[in-house]
Order: sequence, then structure tokens, then C-alpha cells
Amino acid sequence: MPASNSPEQNQNGMVTFQGGRAERQSLLEQWRAAPQPRDQSCRHRRYDFDDMLVPIDISHPGGGTAHVEVILVNLSAGGCCIIHRGYLHPSTKCTLELRTFDGALVSSQATTAWCQFLRGQYHTTGLEWDSPIQPRDFVDPRVWLELSQHETPQTTESLEGRLLLLTHDPMQGTLVQMLLRGSNATLDTFDSSGSALDAVRSGGFDVVIVDTDNTDIDVESVPSRLKDEGYSGPLLALTRDTGPTIIESLRRSGYNETLLKPLSQSSFIMGIHMAIEHFACAVSGTGAIESTLKTADDAAKWVSTYITQVQAMAKTLEEAARADDTDVARDLCDSIRDSGASYGFPLLTEVANTALTAVNASASAKESMSCIRQLIRVIERLAASGSQGSPPSENAA
Repeated sequence: MPASNSPEQNQNGMVTFQGGRAERQSLLEQWRAAPQPRDQSCRHRRYDFDDMLVPIDISHPGGGTAHVEVILVNLSAGGCCIIHRGYLHPSTKCTLELRTFDGALVSSQATTAWCQFLRGQYHTTGLEWDSPIQPRDFVDPRVWLELSQHETPQTTESLEGRLLLLTHDPMQGTLVQMLLRGSNATLDTFDSSGSALDAVRSGGFDVVIVDTDNTDIDVESVPSRLKDEGYSGPLLALTRDTGPTIIESLRRSGYNETLLKPLSQSSFIMGIHMAIEHFACAVSGTGAIESTLKTADDAAKWVSTYITQVQAMAKTLEEAARADDTDVARDLCDSIRDSGASYGFPLLTEVANTALTAVNASASAKESMSCIRQLIRVIERLAASGSQGSPPSENAA
């Protein structure tokens, strides 16, 4: 059905999209079949929508604004593509009103990057977000993994790191161990939240997985308890419940991603890869944090001596925090902050400064234990070998 030449406005003054569902589907099919307007190598994964209409405010470069309805073709963390009844000049400023999967309305500002004729008065337009967004907020969580698997296949061999699994079901532990076969990842399995938190407290993990079907574990409290122990890396929920309400509830509780039972090796490996890619934290990783001072500078022995000294300070710092000795904790954080970057560990200075800020803002050292434990974890991973100038944060994930 051809679009009308007389755009209609709704009660809010918005020019509604002309044409019914059949017309919109025809436009989408034509767009997807047509040559793309630019190099489609994209820094971010794109997520397609089947029939999504969204309001958009357009601020034309020559003056004037328009409030219209457009087809949202796809979106990514960096931008989106729309079909619009009209032409948008590059650099045109726009504000899209997007609705998250759980129903919240979000206004996102964007700038026109390109615009291409489609047919009649319709054009496809690429917009770049002024600030990156999180696409998963707008994508059905049940198909989040499925959509992502088609973008960048990941191999089992490339997976590495230390994983923690919390489950009371021995069969799940055995299954996950089997799915990791052929990878360079290791797995520690615990059957109670207490034992898992003790392990997190005493050592670093790259990914934590919680079997949320555990009936004897307070699943919703696990994320905050992990944070109290200084863990800020990827946290995955393993569940048999595919209901969007349950999955959204897990996200709000603090779980970054959801793995659905029954597991397959491909979906499991992809889920772990995605979690590390999107949510890995340099502070919570297990990889060595290498000094940026080059070995050619004959600084290795000085860096080694510094690591020995600062690791001894970390033990004293933990004792001070447990004893609620704020003065000692403050002095140690201050000293580590002032010296870390000088020895080629800018991440150490950054984390020490965070811990120092927490100590100064808290009524007691125990209140800043989470930040102090993060600092101690970073210290445990310091390495003296030169990294030839690469930042520690790149080696830490």
C-alpha cells in the first residue's frame, strides 16, 4: 500500500508512520536485500528488529524540528539504523525514544552519519549515539545469546581464565566441566554460597556462574555479597526458566548474563566469551598485570623489589582492615597510590586511589573492605616482566 502524501499527526503532534504492517515489512525486506551504503565492518554487534516503530525528534541544521515516527531497523552499542519518510542531512541531531524490554522509556541522543534513498520518499539513515548504549536493555533476553552467536564465532580453544561455579547439583558441575573440554579455562565448583564467597575472598576469578535453580541459595543476594568481597567481574545466571520476567529479575539483581538450560557447548562457550568481552574487569581478573617499564631499561630488579615490598604491605593492609585500623589502612593506600604508576603499574595507582577514597569516606576501615580487597587482588597479580609499553588493563582481563 503506497504511503499517503498527507502525513497524519496523533494527539501528541507526532507525524505517524504512513502505511500498515505489510508496507513496513516490504520496506524492511527491500533494505535488507539492497547493497549496504558503507563498509559494514562494525565495531559493535547489531541486533535486528522485525517491526519496531519508535518516535524521534529531529533538529534540522537549517532550523526547525520535527517529531515523527520511524522504523527501527537495528541497533548496536554505537548506533542504529532507521527508515524515515524524508532525507536527513549528515550531522543532523536526533533524539530517539526507545522502550527497554522491561517497558521503561529511554531518550537517546544521536547524530546522523549517513542517509540513503530507499524508494519513493523513504530513506534509510544511520545514526551514531552521542553516548554508547547497552543493546541488551532493548533485546529479548531469551534470544540475546542466539542473536550474538551469528556475529563473531568463538572457539573453545581461545577460552581461558579461572571460572567459579556455584551449584548444589553435582551433575551440573560435571556437565560444565565437560563443556569446557578443549579450552584453557579452569573450573572451581562449590555447593554453598559460603564456600564460594570464601574462595572469592581468597583468590581471583575471571567469571562467576550461579545455578539459580538452587533451592537452598538466596540467589538474589549473591551479586551484592560478591561485590562486598571485591568481585566486580562477569556474573552469569544458569537457569532452566526461560520466562522474560524471571530473566529480567535476575538482571536487576546484578547478573550480567543468562545461560539457559539445557546447555550446549557452543552456546555455553559463546556465553562465557560474551561475558568476558562485555563485562570483564581488570581489577577482578586473574591474568598477570605487567609493568610498563621495559626490560631494556634495566628496571626489572627494581620492579621485582617493589612487588615484594607492596605484597608485604597488602598483608598488613588486610590485617588493618580486619582490625578496623583506619589510620594504618589510609597510610598504606596512600603510599601504594603514590608509587604504583612510577613502577609501571597505573592500574595499581588507580585502584589504590579508589580504596583511599573509600577509607576517607567511611566511618571505619571495615566499611571500605570491598575496595581494599580489590586493591589486594591487584597487588597479588603484579608481574615484573616488561610488557613493552602495553597498559596493564589490557593484560588483566
